[in-house]
Amino acid sequence: MQHAVPLRTLPVGLEFPEQLRERVHYDPARRTLAFDGFMTKCRFDELTQLSTDPEYRRALEELFVLSSEEVLPPSPARGLWIGLAAAAAAALALSLTLWAVWKWPGAGQGAGARPTVNQSAGR
Repeated sequence: MQHAVPLRTLPVGLEFPEQLRERVHYDPARRTLAFDGFMTKCRFDELTQLSTDPEYRRALEELFVLSSEEVLPPSPARGLWIGLAAAAAAALALSLTLWAVWKWPGAGQGAGARPTVNQSAGR
């Protein structure tokens, strides 16, 4: 995929290295700087070293960001994992609530419940 950003003019004397000419292009008619595919950090650094012109460097930064966005497309399984984690958390909360109710008599009877006393124990 090709990405392009506005750039009024290419800095005077700037020539792209031979190995990059198929990937980076300046179109003077459209006044755009374009890059084909994913731009690595090393490639970005290499292109940045070609000029100190602030407009050129800003355009390169925009191209770098645009080409980086296509690297990690959203995973369709991500929603599934979030749903499974939420279901597991709900099941754990329900299990702990049920355990607490069964473990402590009177836990489910409300705040004003009176404890039960076994009257036959003392006879």
